[in-house]
Amino acid sequence: MRYLNPILTAGLLTLAMSAANASSAALVDVTGSQHTDITATVSEQVVLDVPTTAAFTVDNVNSSAATSALNVTASYIVLTDGNALKISLKPAAAAFNGPVGSTHNLSAANVSWNAPAWTGGTGAANALQADLSAAEVATSTANAPTLSTTGLVLTLASDNAIDRAGDYSLRANWMVESVVAP
Repeated sequence: MRYLNPILTAGLLTLAMSAANASSAALVDVTGSQHTDITATVSEQVVLDVPTTAAFTVDNVNSSAATSALNVTASYIVLTDGNALKISLKPAAAAFNGPVGSTHNLSAANVSWNAPAWTGGTGAANALQADLSAAEVATSTANAPTLSTTGLVLTLASDNAIDRAGDYSLRANWMVESVVAP
């Protein structure tokens, strides 16, 4: 027979067990007040998969040029209940960096995009902003777990003031934010 002597001291349960019988035993907290509340705080989050490059082939400066269709996917969307995910593009500069000898700054605002079909939300036709603000690309429905398209096409407007052949480069940053669902 095992003899256990429960001793409660300052809210801690201490046991004295006879050395002759040191096997394990289920214990009962006689006060019923010993517990731990465990909380997991989950932050808003998303995994965003976007193209690392998009290219225009400009064969005629008097005509616009378009990229091939781009894939954009937001997955594992975890937001506050009732919120939506808004994806935007923001230029890092007001104009493209031109090739050596170029005297014309190709404006970031010359880049626009379509509003293709999106799974889990709605696209917005828009353009990069020369004032460096973010422009909406798409917004999810409330509580959507994913937001994706395979049909985003960027278009570069014609600009007959371009005076040098070569690469014009511009970085655009993808922005994500949690917004009250429309």
